[in-house]
Amino acid sequence: ERIEQPAEDVVEQVVGVKEACGDIAQISAAVAACPPEFTVLSGDDAMILPVMAVGGRGVISTSSNVAPRREVNIFVTLRSSTIVSFMI
Repeated sequence: ERIEQPAEDVVEQVVGVKEACGDIAQISAAVAACPPEFTVLSGDDAMILPVMAVGGRGVISTSSNVAPRREVNIFVTLRSSTIVSFMI
């Protein structure tokens, strides 16, 4: 709920936010409220698909430390997905 105003005021200094609340409605509202140049990233590996589907641009992944190639493949697949592309 606090993301909208700071994003407008400090977009030159802050370029994005890691959103790990787990509430896709809240994340969707944050994405919609932010200017297009402001990046919202999933902070939860399990939420990468829903976050990208509502306009998020990726993930700050913890599992990429264990399986980096797998995480890159997931991201590349989602980024090129017609479902995600349709939603963005």
